[in-house]
Amino acid sequence: MKPSFLPFFLVFTFLLFACSKEEVNLEDLNEESLNVSLHLQNRLNGLFSKISPATVSVFPKGSTTGSTAIGSGFFIDSEGHVLTCHHVIRGGSEFLIQPSKSGKLLKAKLIKEDASFDLALLETETDGESNSFIPVPKANVPKEGTIYLSFGAAYGLPDSVSTGIVSFPQRSKVDPYHPEKGFVQLSLPIYPGMSGGAVVDLQGNLIGVQRFTYNTGGNQPIGPGFAIPAGHVSNFLESSVQLRENKIKTQRGIVEIPFVTPHLIQKLKLPHPLGVIVSYVQKDSIAEKTGVQRYDFITHVNGKKVNFATEFYREIAAQSAECQIKLVRSGKEIEIKLGPLQ
Repeated sequence: MKPSFLPFFLVFTFLLFACSKEEVNLEDLNEESLNVSLHLQNRLNGLFSKISPATVSVFPKGSTTGSTAIGSGFFIDSEGHVLTCHHVIRGGSEFLIQPSKSGKLLKAKLIKEDASFDLALLETETDGESNSFIPVPKANVPKEGTIYLSFGAAYGLPDSVSTGIVSFPQRSKVDPYHPEKGFVQLSLPIYPGMSGGAVVDLQGNLIGVQRFTYNTGGNQPIGPGFAIPAGHVSNFLESSVQLRENKIKTQRGIVEIPFVTPHLIQKLKLPHPLGVIVSYVQKDSIAEKTGVQRYDFITHVNGKKVNFATEFYREIAAQSAECQIKLVRSGKEIEIKLGPLQ
């Protein structure tokens, strides 16, 4: 018996005992079986503790507590970037996300989308704090029979989890719009609201992203579910990483926090919300060498007021020569000259 089938073997054994006409004495269950069951339970508890905090529910802009989630997603890094499906956020540019086990809704904005991959990348406010995340491997092709867990907001209910086995690692000709693409076939359907959620194996490694349910008719999820393979997700993100690296280079090593929240205004004692907070400064960058520090509040670039992160990037990217920034640090205004792009 392969280890990957062990949970189902245990369930089958339990049902076999339960359905027997003879009374079952719990003492007849040997210690070895009990130890295996306890080990599996501990493994699952540890996996939930590790993966669940990295998952999120996605809501439309303007939602309030009690609103219904339109899809799912998960953090892919400690800086607040969230991956979801393109069809979850189609037509919008700003959203709200709710991290697992949290009643707090955070602002999120779309920074990259690809309809052919059916993937989208969101940038979220994090109040400068790091978050749990699920790394995206270059590739992780599961074997048939691999046990998986999928996380999301089934029928709009956050913190939902389902489990099953991988039926087929690369199934093509199941998406009528992209018959050439291959997907991970799951034993269970993708329930409404779970699209964009992570699918992981028992080691916590990403297998794929929940996408759709194969359905020949009707509105109910009656067929198997399909997930976008981890390799496709990695390809999508690699180009995103390149864009981000180019942006940071243009900003001379400054990585900004995309949102100025009331919490950050109070925490950093900022004079007003219109400006850009430095999340961190890349090591050995132009910004670090000229004295820019974490939590500096940038208000001007070359004498021009910048109210938001998009304005900051537009102004600092307008020239490759030396530029001057004005910032607030510990309540004092400071001017710093950033050297030209190298």
